[in-house]
Amino acid sequence: MPGCVPGDRLHRGIGRWSCRWSTQEAHQVRQVDAVSEIDVLTLPYYSAAPAPSPSPSSPPSAGPFPAGSYTLQTFLDTTSSNCTSNPASWNCQPSVTYATSPTDSMATFNWIIAASGQGSSQTFTISSTDNPFAIDFSSATLSLVGSGTPNERYTFTTNVQKNGFPSFNVKCFFNDTQFTANMYTKKPKSYPSNSASPSPSSSAVGAVATGTGSAGAPSGGDFANWNFAVEARQSIGGGVDVPACYKWINGQVGSRITSGYTVEPAENFCSCAYKNYDP
Repeated sequence: MPGCVPGDRLHRGIGRWSCRWSTQEAHQVRQVDAVSEIDVLTLPYYSAAPAPSPSPSSPPSAGPFPAGSYTLQTFLDTTSSNCTSNPASWNCQPSVTYATSPTDSMATFNWIIAASGQGSSQTFTISSTDNPFAIDFSSATLSLVGSGTPNERYTFTTNVQKNGFPSFNVKCFFNDTQFTANMYTKKPKSYPSNSASPSPSSSAVGAVATGTGSAGAPSGGDFANWNFAVEARQSIGGGVDVPACYKWINGQVGSRITSGYTVEPAENFCSCAYKNYDP
C-alpha cells in the first residue's frame, strides 16, 4: 500500500485505508487493545454525529422523566450554627460560602432517581451516592410541586445523621438532621456553568443554562447534568442532645462530653444551604 513501511499498522478510517496512527488514534487504540480487538469505527472519534440530548421523554437512564442518574452542581450559600453552644461542632462542607469564594464554595452531588408503578400510581424515589459531604439518604419520596408553572419542581424531605468534629479527639452527632431539596424543571441555573470544572472567572460564574425541557447531557460516566435550579438544606433545631458529643479515640466513640455544651432553644437552628442559581 502506498506510503506504508514495515512495522506500520493497517487500519480503516472513514472511506479509506491508511498506515499510520495519529496521536489521538494511537491513544484510543492502546485503550481498545487492552480489552479486545474491535472495529475502531465504534470509537467516539469516528462518530458521524453527536448523540441527541436527553429529554423528559428520553432521560439518561431507563424510565420516565425524571428517572435517571444526575450530577447536581451547587455552591454553599449560607450557614448557621445557632443550634449549638459550640459553633465548632457544626460544619458545612466545603466550609467556604459563595460570598467568600465562588469557586471554592462548589459542592457537587450525584443522586439517582428511580421510578415505580405506572400511570396515576407511578411514584419516584431518590437516593444519594457516596459524596464528601456525608449527606447520605436512600429511597426518599419525590413529590411534584407547582406542575406546569415556572416554579415546577420535584421536592423531598428526609432525615440524615450529621457528624461534626469540633476538635481532633471529639466527635459530635446531630441525629435526625432534616435534609430538604428542590429540583426545578424549568427554572434555569446560573452557577456553576455547564463546565464540570468552572473557573473563577466572571464568565464561568455568571453563565446561565437555558431551560430546554431537558435534564442535561451526560457529563461523564452514567450521570447527566441537572441543568436547572437546585436548592438543598440541612437543618436542625436546638434541644436536648443537639449535639451529642463524645471522646473520639482511635476511631472509636468514648465517654460522653457535656462540659462546654448547653441546651439551645428549639427555634435556634443550625443549617447548611446549597443552591445553584444567582444568589
